[in-house]
Amino acid sequence: MPHFRGLFYEKIWISTLFVTLAAVANAACNTDSWDVATASAKNIENGGIRYEGLCALDGSTGFVQQSIPKTTTIYYRFFVFVEKAQTNLTIFTLTDGINNANFVVDGSNFKFAGKTVAFNVGKWNSVRIHINAGNVSLAINDAPPLTGVTILSRGVTGMSLGKLGGSVNGKLYFDAFVASSNVIPENASVFLSEQGKSDILIPGDANGSGSIDTQDATLIMDEIKNNGNAAGVPDCTKDGVIDIRDAVCAVNKI
Repeated sequence: MPHFRGLFYEKIWISTLFVTLAAVANAACNTDSWDVATASAKNIENGGIRYEGLCALDGSTGFVQQSIPKTTTIYYRFFVFVEKAQTNLTIFTLTDGINNANFVVDGSNFKFAGKTVAFNVGKWNSVRIHINAGNVSLAINDAPPLTGVTILSRGVTGMSLGKLGGSVNGKLYFDAFVASSNVIPENASVFLSEQGKSDILIPGDANGSGSIDTQDATLIMDEIKNNGNAAGVPDCTKDGVIDIRDAVCAVNKI
């Protein structure tokens, strides 16, 4: 799996080794580690929207792609911002080398394999996918996981993220990507829950400390005043813009 310094927060589990690759404030914002990259990384100084860290992936006009060793158990977690309602826009695809499984945004819904779950247009959404021997669990935001679908039972050999099918209406951004090809410290049901999962990022946690306090509100105000950019998750309202509403949101969470 690729390592995205300043672009994604990625965790990789290999056997019993747990490696955390965290974004750092002064790191380059690029897509160099992907096998294929037609999408571009945007940092916030260039007007890019981001969820965590200092930049994100602009998938409005392209995509990124990565091959992996075949595995029958894999976990994915990422955040996606879709500015407007879409018409059958494929944003995430898994493959076994022959067949593909597509994850699609249609209207204000997220669809895969005939299943549909509500999707928040104009907001950052968390997408969490667990595949075990072809059996899929998909969780969007706080909704209960969708189950009962079997795909790619031969194993997963690669993934793509971005504009993969259809036309993008407005902006499409991705951030905070997590991939696990083996075992995660928690079980699958906890992984699919927004509550109690250590790597679920907290909106309003502007310094990335894992909790919200007055320092976070101060950092958000500093960013609004152009006095520095918060490296945590300052977009407390998850609307793609850092403004006074985020500072108020953070204060209300203290």
